[in-house]
Amino acid sequence: MSGDGPGEPGARSRALRRFHQLSAPVAAKSAEDTAFYRHLRLLSRNEVGSYPGRLALEAADFHAENLARAADCPGAMLTTATHDHKRGEDVRARLAVLSERPELWADRVRSWLSHIPPQMARADAYQMHQTLVGALPLDLNIDDQEGVKAFEARVAGWFVKALREGKLRSSWAVPDEAYEALCLAHLGQCLADRAFRASLFGLVAEIAPAGAMKGLAQALLRCASPGMPDTYQGAELWDFSLVDPDNRRPVDFPRRQALLAASSPESDLADWRSGAVKQQVIARSLGLRKDRPALFVQGDYVPLRIEGARKDNLIAFARRAGSETLIAAAVIHCPADALASGLPRPDAAWWEDTAVLTDGTTSERLFDHLGHRTHAGGPRPAAELFETLPVALMVRA
Repeated sequence: MSGDGPGEPGARSRALRRFHQLSAPVAAKSAEDTAFYRHLRLLSRNEVGSYPGRLALEAADFHAENLARAADCPGAMLTTATHDHKRGEDVRARLAVLSERPELWADRVRSWLSHIPPQMARADAYQMHQTLVGALPLDLNIDDQEGVKAFEARVAGWFVKALREGKLRSSWAVPDEAYEALCLAHLGQCLADRAFRASLFGLVAEIAPAGAMKGLAQALLRCASPGMPDTYQGAELWDFSLVDPDNRRPVDFPRRQALLAASSPESDLADWRSGAVKQQVIARSLGLRKDRPALFVQGDYVPLRIEGARKDNLIAFARRAGSETLIAAAVIHCPADALASGLPRPDAAWWEDTAVLTDGTTSERLFDHLGHRTHAGGPRPAAELFETLPVALMVRA
């Protein structure tokens, strides 16, 4: 029996199937596993499923994307961390702050780059320093030698993989172990230098509250936007992991259980470095989803108008199903002087006259399931919405 010729339907079907089988891995190896280790402007944008050429979305574009999701794929998964991510979701949130404070970053990194060995590519040193800033644990003490060495070991594992994936000075097929050793030696020298650590820890202390605020907004938006939210193992608390195998380390579930049982909105924010505040935002949001599934699964998506001096510094939308309505709101960015308290929440006075307008969505009293506060009907002043936390998720009281 003769087979199909090259133009026969069976041959075309097999060719198409083969194309489908190969296109995804070719795209992954060329973009995610090569280009993403070469395009180093802002590492938070180099993520699986992302596009580094787009630094951010305007609020109107975010709403348009959510409206499309609600109409076309309301049951699709929503996730910000997986077993395959390049950097944990809170690494990316903290690094995103650098794009808002470029002068601060430029001054610091110029100083650091002036000390690299002459044989080391500046691009490799640049991504090393971004990684140190993004992944530095919040609970690491500057003089904890054992903890610093453990952090160095984690970053070293990422560094070798980054050099080989980039395929410029080393690769998996032909590794340049001498160059890798040079880079790892410089990493070790930096972290062994008390002056460098003071500079690194100082920068992270300055931007970490803004990064944590972004992490809380990300957690709420993932849970409240159209789609099915997925939380990767361990990411209930701050996720400062790096690429695998770092993001596949064992999860300390007893610690998470203890934090979940002992927290409250006020104590969570005061002790924000523990990550309990993020865990509670996720737990309370998912608890509300469980109690009122129609709102989250089938509810219409309604962008809400914001007015006032800081209208560009928060985002808000409603989900509506029948007679039920919820409102989600989050602070999305703010200048350093708005976080003078050192907490990941803007000071109340900074908001001035900013308010979220209900646009007829609801004029009733609403209860915020995240901050455990009741808000009066009508326009919601931002200073009141975010008095406890930088995120709010409200339904009829």
